[in-house]
Amino acid sequence: MKLTEEQLKSYESIYLLYLDETGHSVFNPRKVYNDVKGRYLTLGGVFIRGDIYWTQLYPAINQLKQDYFGTTDFILHYTELFFTRGTRSLDSDKQQAFWRDFLEIIACIDLQLLSITIDKQRFQNKTYLWLYDPYHLILAWHIERVVFALSRIERLQKIIERGKHPLRARIVIEARGGNQDAKTGQEGGPDRRLATSYRRLFKEGSKIFQTVTPKEIQKRLTSNEISIADKKANKVGLQVADLMSFPMHWNTLFELCPEDIFEMKGEIRKSANVELFWEKAREKIAVDASGHIEGFGIKLFPDKSD
Repeated sequence: MKLTEEQLKSYESIYLLYLDETGHSVFNPRKVYNDVKGRYLTLGGVFIRGDIYWTQLYPAINQLKQDYFGTTDFILHYTELFFTRGTRSLDSDKQQAFWRDFLEIIACIDLQLLSITIDKQRFQNKTYLWLYDPYHLILAWHIERVVFALSRIERLQKIIERGKHPLRARIVIEARGGNQDAKTGQEGGPDRRLATSYRRLFKEGSKIFQTVTPKEIQKRLTSNEISIADKKANKVGLQVADLMSFPMHWNTLFELCPEDIFEMKGEIRKSANVELFWEKAREKIAVDASGHIEGFGIKLFPDKSD
């Protein structure tokens, strides 16, 4: 996609946050989880200024797809690339080469990675009556990060003093299926609930982790509707979020709650891909004003102190 100079100029003040999930959002009514996949849910992604996305990330990822798959129409999906047991898109050697080349792109571009992971077992054992859906919590946290990140960038770059418009962000998430509830069969499935949560936060603000007023949120987001895109739309940002969400998920667990995951069923170890991500892309994880990753770029909720 080629943008005009005027369009690229407008993207200098618009950031893009692409999000994707790892794990399942469904709660176990017995509040007991025997495996890691069921217990932890992560929503992670990439945060990047619009003009950098279009002039650097977008063409670099499309070139990567062209090099390895012979077409930019190929849709990158972590599970299909690295866990498919049938006919694989890449053999083992090319998988490793692709992952290294992908991480090199991430490491060289000015972007930030963000993720929040919910420990559903601990979450259900707490009294969080005001949260009707785990995605409301996750989305609220990401919106808070966006508001604080843009405010910080403005302070550091003195954008307002130069007479430019306030920085804003557009949030894009991959569709997770139909809009029917799995239990009732009626309207109100995962995408509908997510859209409702977004509207509620846009209108009412957030007081979940830190207080963010409606005025602050409305100043920083480009729309009162979240953008939900189908995987087939072939959005590069969502594919990057997909590839990043899995290693962000596992590094959060290994860094913040290793004793919990080692007590669960199954062989729990860091894969080579997850290790390489931590080595090559750790510096791209967002940090707070003090330079800390934990609680800002990666967060586990509830954490050990809650």
